[in-house]
Amino acid sequence: MRTEPMVVEGLAGPVVLAVNAFTGKHSVTVGGYQVSGTRRGNYTLPTADGRTVAAKLHSSLLDPHPSIEIAGVRYRTGPSLPVAVRVLVVLPLVLLVGGLIGGLIGAIGVGANLGIARGQQSTAVKSLLMIGVLILTVVVFVVLAAAVF
Repeated sequence: MRTEPMVVEGLAGPVVLAVNAFTGKHSVTVGGYQVSGTRRGNYTLPTADGRTVAAKLHSSLLDPHPSIEIAGVRYRTGPSLPVAVRVLVVLPLVLLVGGLIGGLIGAIGVGANLGIARGQQSTAVKSLLMIGVLILTVVVFVVLAAAVF
């Protein structure tokens, strides 16, 4: 997923954040040039006057779009999701009651829902797809549980 270019006053160009869907690793570019960062989401961004400014990436499980804090101001990298959709994102984790296998299947479901939440579809389509993922994870869990026991 790549964000739309964000113009932040004083920086050497528009900021674009790219997130690898499989690893969750972030990369930041300013004005088309890759910016180095640390594992903890700290980046040093070039400014228009040749200096640098510190930036910090903030992410949350309930929000698929991280925000970036530059000089004490937070900028969202994507649209905010309604609370009901945020709940749908993590709902497959109810399979944790099924132990390790349920937790693993639930975690895969949450990953799929996060991918859906980052998409460009309407909120209604995202909700329907997430409900489909929930149903699929429950069916897979029931089939596996029936096969084991």
